[in-house]
Parts: sequence; C-alpha cells; structure tokens
Amino acid sequence: MINWSIKTSVLTAIIIISGSLSVYSVYTASEGLVAGSALYQSWAIVFTILIAIWTIEDMKEKGENPTLGHGAAAFFFWPLFLLWHLVKTRGAEGIVVYIGFWGLYVLAN
Repeated sequence: MINWSIKTSVLTAIIIISGSLSVYSVYTASEGLVAGSALYQSWAIVFTILIAIWTIEDMKEKGENPTLGHGAAAFFFWPLFLLWHLVKTRGAEGIVVYIGFWGLYVLAN
C-alpha cells in the first residue's frame, strides 16, 4: 500500500483532474462542441479547495501552526496567499512552484 502524504494526494488529484479536463477540452473542440461553463466553474472551486488544503499542509510541514485565518486566506485569496507562502518558505524556487500551480490551473481551461 502506498503511504502518501496529504500534500502528495492533493497534488496528484490536481494533476489528474487538470489533465483530464484538458483532454476533454481538446476532444470537445475536435468534435465542434463547447464544454459547458459549469464544468470550468466547478474546476475553479475544486482547484481553490485543493490549493488551500495543500498550502495549509505545507505550512504544517514547514513547522508553522496555521490558524483558521490562514485557511480562510488560503481559500479566498489563494493567488496572493500561495505566492506569499511559497516565496517565504522557498525563496526564488517558490516562484517556480507558483508558476507550476498556475500552469496546472490554466491547463484545464
């Protein structure tokens, strides 16, 4: 049995869902169809939840004690909060990770 951390599970889910939605978008476009906007709105909500979970788990892993306020900020303001957290904990490498998360988000659209 694989013993994955929550962060690994969340990242795996983001990659699988993003890739699946990308393939679905290409398929519907090749058939001359347009995927419904509700699908992409749902993806935005799911992505936001997963990013918030990943960020809070990363904070715990880095020895921080996240509060409810951190969780709310990670959910409602994820683009800014994630960037702040990644740069604070990883420096310049955090910017690369941030761009990777944005790439996964945009890949599905």
